[in-house]
Amino acid sequence: MGVIGQHHVALLLLLIATAVPVTQGLKCYTCGYTAGGDSTCITSPATVTASVAITDCHQGENVCCTITKQDYKETEEMVSFSRGCQPNCEDMNDFKETEDWDHIVYQTFCGTPLCNTGLGEKPLKPGGGGDGDDGIIIGIPGENSGHAMGAGKCVLVTLILMALNMIGNHE
Repeated sequence: MGVIGQHHVALLLLLIATAVPVTQGLKCYTCGYTAGGDSTCITSPATVTASVAITDCHQGENVCCTITKQDYKETEEMVSFSRGCQPNCEDMNDFKETEDWDHIVYQTFCGTPLCNTGLGEKPLKPGGGGDGDDGIIIGIPGENSGHAMGAGKCVLVTLILMALNMIGNHE
């Protein structure tokens, strides 16, 4: 194969690599708060710095973003707060308030990118947002959008390196 043929192979590999789709899941804010901790997750999830504030949630069918807030019933003091994502959401774009003997738990479910904003104590308005503009729950399956490389990108990088190697070996 001559130099022109090798360049065609390299070009073909690059074209194939760019055609490989890079799949993405639903992007959700993912962070947590417990009483006495850093409240950035509640007030400004996009600016959480303890870890990546946004997760690309690859969890199968009917993935939704969530907000879960737990308050003491008697004092209305917040016990915990989290933003995340979960699979198999039957209650997409829903809000639930559940009480037990000591706590009130507020759960919000939504299905658009970065929709899990707000303070989590009342239903979201269309497009996200409850009471304001609101970012790490350890163990959420998915890819942290700040540093993870999807499979399509890995294929692209590999094919580019192979093409460059072929060109370099035959010059």
